[in-house]
Amino acid sequence: MRKIIIILSVIMGYFSNHDTAMTKGLDLYYGPFTLNGFYQKEFALHSTNIADNSKVRSWEDWRYKPSPDGKQITEDHRGFREGVELFQLSLGFEFELDQWEITEDAKLLARLTRRWRDGDPDLQDWDWYERYVGVAHERFGTIYVGNLITRSWQRSDYPFGSDNGLADPWGASGAGFGFVNNALRYTAPHIGTSMGNLVLEGMVSLPEKSARGFQGINRNQVLKPHDPYLVEFFGQLANPKLVFEYTFQMSQGAEQNAWAKQPFRGGFPNVNEGDPNPKQTIHQINADYRLTGDTNITLGARYNRWSGKSFECDYDTALPGCWYADWGFNVNDRNVGEPVWNVDFLAGVRHKIGPYTLGLGAMHFGRGNTKNTRENGQSNSANLISFGVSRVLNDIDDTLTGLEMSIGVGHMRYNKKSIGPVSMPGNGTYAANDPRVDKNSTSIGIGFKYAF
Repeated sequence: MRKIIIILSVIMGYFSNHDTAMTKGLDLYYGPFTLNGFYQKEFALHSTNIADNSKVRSWEDWRYKPSPDGKQITEDHRGFREGVELFQLSLGFEFELDQWEITEDAKLLARLTRRWRDGDPDLQDWDWYERYVGVAHERFGTIYVGNLITRSWQRSDYPFGSDNGLADPWGASGAGFGFVNNALRYTAPHIGTSMGNLVLEGMVSLPEKSARGFQGINRNQVLKPHDPYLVEFFGQLANPKLVFEYTFQMSQGAEQNAWAKQPFRGGFPNVNEGDPNPKQTIHQINADYRLTGDTNITLGARYNRWSGKSFECDYDTALPGCWYADWGFNVNDRNVGEPVWNVDFLAGVRHKIGPYTLGLGAMHFGRGNTKNTRENGQSNSANLISFGVSRVLNDIDDTLTGLEMSIGVGHMRYNKKSIGPVSMPGNGTYAANDPRVDKNSTSIGIGFKYAF
């Protein structure tokens, strides 16, 4: 078996958000099985003002209506430190079915992937990143069934986000979902064109009712949870100089969110039985162009749309009344959802000098467009920039193959002191500063990674 290699990375600024879907390492093979994974430890220091969460009740208290009144928010001028520990294992299976003429050129596929964060499953109530089986054929394409990662999160997180120091900000923001527990995906056979290799793919969620409750809150005893439904289309055109990808994802009946890594689950019913299922939609473009042999340019654009979310109600006598479970998605004074949409952008450039890679990345969280007069973050926007230098160490010694070090700095600036932009999962998600008390933030960090 190949020797397990330690990967050390010094990750600073927004490189501390490096939460890639697939991390490069050295695969371990045994017959039809392949094992890979990584261990990662990060530490970050944010020099910023943050909100004292014990005194924050406005906007995000899910037991009450959102309110634009922020008088109870206080500033805390201490530096904010955070650390994260990640561990991932992925076991793949690939078996050639060429023993029989009818299955010639076919393969049986399967994969199990699990990630832990600080000793617990990375995603709450969601143990598996991947758990699927599939059949691949050179002429007819590939079918996967099971727990799948969406392309909207996977490809934006890695490589387009991570290559520019913006894995989490670009990959995990917006109106998409990251994981589907029960889905069917079909990847068509690759098509050769004059512009490059074309890959087309479609995924649909399979029927499954799933609603997650809040601690101490009874699920609605009168109305049934929504039936969640998701479809995704993915296309990629690739040649030696260009990789161009388009992703469309539409979902309904799920928990409204702006955290695009979130697992896809059914939401609670609305106040009125006749209210429509909440919907989310994204159209996303990612492109990477090799300008020279050593220089690459990355561009991305994403359109996000939410239908808005009505108040949730529980008619059980233990806790009667309504509350707002999914803050930030345009509840108004009439207690019904209001549509909102925005556009986010990504840009990056990286240049290789021998074993070193210099990278500069930037992202814009756009303002929301809605008819709702109640503030839910639609009037705010933000700009994020990161710069980093990485070095691979395989040129020093063969035993260091896969070992990499990187260092970077980053800065976030909000347009104004207000709720975070609608396409951002929360207030201060990527900068540790709360935009309700401070418009600017700078952060640094250090981390270690052990991959195999």
